[in-house]
Amino acid sequence: MKLACFHPASIFCAWGVATGLVDTLNRMGHPTTGFAVDVTKSGIDPRQYPSAEQLREFDGILVSGPEHVRGHLLKLYPRWHKISVPKVSWMHETVEREDYGRMPLEEIREFADFTFCSAVQDEKYGLKWLPFGVDTEVFKPDWNQPKEYDAAFIGLIYPKRAAFLETLKPFLKGITLKLGNVQVLDLSGVRIRESAALYADNLRKIKVFVNLPSLSELVVTKVYEALACGTFLITPTIPSQKNYDNILAHYYDPGKPGELAERIRFCLENEAQRVEATRACCEQVHRLDRLELRCEALLEAFQGRTRAHSAGKK
Repeated sequence: MKLACFHPASIFCAWGVATGLVDTLNRMGHPTTGFAVDVTKSGIDPRQYPSAEQLREFDGILVSGPEHVRGHLLKLYPRWHKISVPKVSWMHETVEREDYGRMPLEEIREFADFTFCSAVQDEKYGLKWLPFGVDTEVFKPDWNQPKEYDAAFIGLIYPKRAAFLETLKPFLKGITLKLGNVQVLDLSGVRIRESAALYADNLRKIKVFVNLPSLSELVVTKVYEALACGTFLITPTIPSQKNYDNILAHYYDPGKPGELAERIRFCLENEAQRVEATRACCEQVHRLDRLELRCEALLEAFQGRTRAHSAGKK
């Protein structure tokens, strides 16, 4: 299938739902053109995107993160719903989140013929659950690479995470928990591919990746990415724990920071057990959560929409 894929342009939009998604579809033999939408700008340059007529030449339109790019695309294509091409979207956030309450789900659902959600609890709204996956061409282990950092987290430190870190700090007692982000910049701006490669390289250097609590009750992409790189992961439990049903991982209760600190310490002191568990988790993610499997679900949805469009024309 020849696809057009729209996704957020932000460096904070995970590789597997942006450029990595486009790359994977292309590797699978489905020529896909990615169109990054800069949601930080009020205006949008139509010269960077295909016209409505050009979009009609594609077999399908994939919108990754419709809740982020929907408004910009409607400005760019005022007659979006008149573009007679099957449209499938894949949400990045949960319908309900503690910082914004409830997203305008009805408007998002109307934006595409078929909408996937990234959290299992959102199936109650009539959506189809499709958890995030990982591009194993980028995120893969190197068992010979030395581990340079005992414990670390890579990602945004927003207020919820900052508050959690304050509760954790008194219990660490000699454990160094590194915090940071990974970006490659030059005069042209952020270099997406180089940033993803460097991020994966950093993940491989960590003994224990401590995933901090997030605002959405879902399995964030860094869970898959850390595990796929052969890094031991400890991640918080969430009320909708069913999201983790297919993932072999190690958990902590965000309300018990002392227990988390002891768990980190135990993992660092028991290297043989940690390495054995890490290999098992890594193997399972590569087998069950590689991005190709998620793309197959997206392609099946397109094929169903294509049949529906064809039947409607008869």
